[in-house]
Amino acid sequence: MNPGPDRNTTTGDAAARCSVLAGSSAAIRRARQTTRVAARTDTNVLLIHEAGCRGSVVAQAIHENSARRTCPFLATDCGVDDAVTLVSNLSHSPRAPRGTTAASMEGGTVFLDGLDEMPLSVQEQLAEWVDLGRRGIPRNDVRIIAGSRHDLRDRVSDGTFRQDLYYRLAVLVVEIPPLHERREDIQELFVSCLGRVAKRTGRLTPRVPHRLIELLLQYSWPGNLRELECVAERLLVSCSTSRLDLSALPDEIRNPRVPHHERSPFQLPPEGVNLDELERHLIGQALERHGGNRTHAARALGLSRQTLLYRMQKHGLR
Repeated sequence: MNPGPDRNTTTGDAAARCSVLAGSSAAIRRARQTTRVAARTDTNVLLIHEAGCRGSVVAQAIHENSARRTCPFLATDCGVDDAVTLVSNLSHSPRAPRGTTAASMEGGTVFLDGLDEMPLSVQEQLAEWVDLGRRGIPRNDVRIIAGSRHDLRDRVSDGTFRQDLYYRLAVLVVEIPPLHERREDIQELFVSCLGRVAKRTGRLTPRVPHRLIELLLQYSWPGNLRELECVAERLLVSCSTSRLDLSALPDEIRNPRVPHHERSPFQLPPEGVNLDELERHLIGQALERHGGNRTHAARALGLSRQTLLYRMQKHGLR
């Protein structure tokens, strides 16, 4: 029987080694701190991240800086059959049969991404398996790091996600903020991406024009870090000098246009407005329109869920 990882092994700094978590914004500093804690402990972790935020990179950094780092790491998406098979192997026997994926992961870490898409029947199996460990019943020694692109508390509220499984997996929660919520980090992330691409391709890192940074900061980055990495590579392979050529930028970044929905439909009345009162009414309308779903209301207002909760508390809204 595999004795499992050495719990006394000294771990490194997962956050310091993870390029996804680079930056100085308050949101990314919180994510780094929680990631450090996750690497030092052996508890379950829930990563909240939008598409393109490289959640699997953060999960792997936690694993590689933990006491389990000499054992396997597996990232799988809950929307594919492999993830369903893995959970089934784990749950149907305290010790998964030899030759199964679950057995081969003994002592390691599994990153189950897209947890919000996991069917309820599979959620039940996973919850039962996690509960075995909580009750001290022998089972495969596998650590679970789960990833979700949505706040699972809202899924719990609407009945599409099991409450017991949420609390068993969300012992530590790492929220990886999207790029549009951490614009002060974009320059550092871009330069870092550029350096990695240059090293991989054997090229010198070119100078970055100030105008390029201005354009990057104006863009909304719907594809998050994955899109930023692609833009960095595109610029590098397109330039033949020591300076990046802005003409190689995608048109939507090079020629920013104000989307129609961002053009203000509001006109300041001659008598002025009470901004606090206006904000309170808009938040109330968004919550009512989306049936109290805070994630959807926050999205409608262009806010993060955390910011919406702060402003609801500020205005005494529930």
